[in-house]
Amino acid sequence: MPKLGQPRRAIAMAAATLTLAAGTALGVGGTAQAAAACTGWERIGTDGTYTYAGTFAGTVQQYWDSCAAAGQADLAAEFIWAPGFSGSVRLYIGDPWGPTLSTTYDMSGGNGSHSVFFAPVNHGAVSPNDAWRAGAEINDSQCVQWTSLHYYGNGSEWAGPYGGCGDLTAP
Repeated sequence: MPKLGQPRRAIAMAAATLTLAAGTALGVGGTAQAAAACTGWERIGTDGTYTYAGTFAGTVQQYWDSCAAAGQADLAAEFIWAPGFSGSVRLYIGDPWGPTLSTTYDMSGGNGSHSVFFAPVNHGAVSPNDAWRAGAEINDSQCVQWTSLHYYGNGSEWAGPYGGCGDLTAP
């Protein structure tokens, strides 16, 4: 290697460092390695399957938005109707320590939608009690099918899906 003067040596070292840094940022085949990026609404936990009057009515699911900005809703419930089944559905989202939020969608008119989505919660920073469920109640039956109780602190499931009557708060 030829001897370089002090300024040229500094430039060469800087160029080598930048090349090394660029090589670290590029993977095999020269593709950039993306940082953990947001992916939008993601289904979380285990779905709850709803049977109404002995007939499969649909599925309730819980979602989390990894792209939500501070102050925006980032937890949601969705109900996906079974083909041929319609009625009203009340969607719930809640945790065992706080109020359970809900809203009702009347699908009995057959408006052509196969699912309804309810996104009311901004749960903010992860806390020790950061566990949530989504639920669905059909035709004011007082019977709710809940998804699993998902703990956002580490992604684990604290409890599986649960269905019951007379208990309209997240267990």
